[in-house]
Order: sequence, then structure tokens, then C-alpha cells
Amino acid sequence: MTPAPEPSRRPGYWLATLFAMWLVGVNAAQEGYGAIELLRDPLTGNFGGSEEARSALVNALGQHAQVQLPLSIAQLLLGSLLLLVATHLLFGGRPSRWFAVQVLVANAVFLVTGYALRESFRATYISALLVNSEHKAALSNEFWWRTRFVLAFDLTAVLFSIFALTRPATRQFLDFRPEPNNE
Repeated sequence: MTPAPEPSRRPGYWLATLFAMWLVGVNAAQEGYGAIELLRDPLTGNFGGSEEARSALVNALGQHAQVQLPLSIAQLLLGSLLLLVATHLLFGGRPSRWFAVQVLVANAVFLVTGYALRESFRATYISALLVNSEHKAALSNEFWWRTRFVLAFDLTAVLFSIFALTRPATRQFLDFRPEPNNE
């Protein structure tokens, strides 16, 4: 009788990878759902900002609904799928590593494409927010940099997760499946 193979150890970066995947998935699903909810019914949508900010967001979403609605649906679906994969991996599931990488690549492509396609929406939203502001240039610059920072954070987390899932230690950890005991 051959001895059972030793289970591989979990890589040290594994929990950070899963947490980054989970955060990006939660953020994407929440943003997608929030935009869909505001487009569907602007009066009941969950929004935590001031009434002026809510009005600016609803008006900008309404003006760009032809682009925003499909992007929001895709964002909700991709974010939910990433959240599902990350949660499954976090609780010890062993789904296909390549499926997880494909979900991450799809999210990375969506992040870049969505950022580019939402440019006019952001311009409308930021200009509506700044109508009554005294410091328009400084606040406009702050809003633009904030959206770029969120994109950079999400892309970094997704790329880090792709990198981590393709490492030999992770492959060995995920590919190990104990043999069923037939005794």
C-alpha cells in the first residue's frame, strides 16, 4: 500500500488574495446593484449622500441610461461571480483554478472598459455636483482622482489575484485532492 500524498500547505499570501478578490467582488456587485436600483426607481434607491449629490447622480444616470444600465447589469453579474468564487475558495472549496482566473480576467477587462465607457457619465455627474461649489477646480480634480484611485485599487487587486492563482504553490495547494478512503 502506498502512503497518501502529503497535503500541500496553504501559501502565505492566500488569504490576502482571497480578501482582495472578495473586496473587488463586493464593490462591483454593490455599485452595479445601486446603479440599477437608482435607474429603476430614483426615489427609493439606497444612496447615502446629500440630496444634491443624489439629484446629480440620478440626473447623470438618467442622461446616460443607455450605457449605464447594461454596464451596471454586467458589473452586478461579474462582481457577484467574483464574490462567489472568492467565497467558495475562502471556505475551502476547490473550484477550477482556471475558472477563477477567467472570472478575474473578465473583471479586469470590464474595469478598464467600464471606466472608458463611463467617462461622459462621470463628467456629467461631477459638473452637476460642482454647480454650487466655490472651489470648482479643486473639487473637480479631487473627484477625478478619486475615480482613478478606485480603478487602480481594483485593477491592482485583480492582477494580484491572477498572479497569486498562477503561482506554483497555489497550483499545488488547489490541485491537491485527497484520495477517498475505501476501507
